[in-house]
Amino acid sequence: MDIKRSIGPASVVLLAWLACLPSISFAASDQLAADFALKSLEGRNLRLSELRGNVVMVNFWTSRCGVCRQQAEALQALYAQHAEAGVRLLSVNFDSDPHRAREFIAGAGIDFPVLLDERREVSRLYQVRSIPVLVIIDRDGRLRFRHDDYRAGREREYQAQLQELLEE
Repeated sequence: MDIKRSIGPASVVLLAWLACLPSISFAASDQLAADFALKSLEGRNLRLSELRGNVVMVNFWTSRCGVCRQQAEALQALYAQHAEAGVRLLSVNFDSDPHRAREFIAGAGIDFPVLLDERREVSRLYQVRSIPVLVIIDRDGRLRFRHDDYRAGREREYQAQLQELLEE
C-alpha cells in the first residue's frame, strides 16, 4: 500500500516535519521501570532493582553503531561526574558477539557495567526499536526520561535531567 495515497498530502507534510524534530524526552512519573537481571562482561549478574535509591541511566547499544560509541563516551563523563552523588549507569549491549563490546569498552576507557542482552529480552522489554536508547530512572524506580537517539551536545540535556532527579 502506498502510504502517501492512504493518508493524504497534509499528513505526509506533518509526518515529514515530525521526522525532522529531535527525539523527545518524556516524563512518566508513575510508570515503574521494568526490572531485569543480566550478566555483565565480567560474568557478574546485575539486577536493576538492586540499584533502587540511586538515579539510574540505562543505555541500550551495539558496538556496530558509531553514534552509540559517541554516546557511551559522553555517558562515561557524566557517570564519572555524578557517581558519588548516587548516579548509576548500566549499559545494555546486544551484540551477537560479546567480544566486540569488550574491544570497544577496553579502547574507550569505559568503567561502568556493560550487560549482555544477547537474546534481546531486555531490549524488547524496553521496546528498543532503534539505537541508541537511553532511559533515566529516578530513585524510586520510576521511568522518568527516555531518549531514542543521540546527537553531540545531547549530554547537556542528560545533565539537566540527572540534576533534577538528584535534587528530588
